[in-house]
Amino acid sequence: MSEVMLPQHLVRYAALVGVERMLAGMTKPGRYGAIQEDGWRLNIIGACGEAAVAKYLGVYWDGAIGDFSAKDVGAIQTRANGRENGDLILHPSDNNEDVFILIIAARLPTVNLAGWILGGEGKRLRFWREASPSRPGRPAFFVPQAALNPMEALL
Repeated sequence: MSEVMLPQHLVRYAALVGVERMLAGMTKPGRYGAIQEDGWRLNIIGACGEAAVAKYLGVYWDGAIGDFSAKDVGAIQTRANGRENGDLILHPSDNNEDVFILIIAARLPTVNLAGWILGGEGKRLRFWREASPSRPGRPAFFVPQAALNPMEALL
């Protein structure tokens, strides 16, 4: 796992991007069945994760507010999780050729990049399951951290 420490000004900017994304998305139906009241946290964690990947890769990140078709960081897609043991979540509609990085943002301003996988490699039947047994109806591919490629192999 690669650790990235976000400076306070970047956490603040990413949090603002997350809030703007939430506001822009309030008029649209929830994607992938995410719980609406959790949207604020998820958008902020996601934006902080993207900022961390951009810092790690040394590329510019603008947040792409309102552009739901944009890649997250350059040509890279990201999936942020607020739990230390969280999985990288992929959906059938995710591009098989895209690189997806799992970000663990459980202890901001420290962010851990858990690893990466190509979309098509992560969409394996063994990773397909419900998000939670108590909340059926939101199946996806949940790729465990142990199945990811190390960040060093991406560079």
